[in-house]
Amino acid sequence: MASNTSKSIGACCFREKRRLVDELSNCGYCSTSFEEYKRCRQEVSRDSSERAKECSLG
Repeated sequence: MASNTSKSIGACCFREKRRLVDELSNCGYCSTSFEEYKRCRQEVSRDSSERAKECSLG
């Protein structure tokens, strides 16, 4: 049972990492200024952090 749980947590973290990378890439494509780019990266990182916490809680 514990092995199953750790696999699902690992899968969740892996998906979140891929999602974070994709969303950070979008910041670069969609931003028209450095401030907008910086704000986008901060928001994406904050949201990703919350989702990663949910992954670790199971």
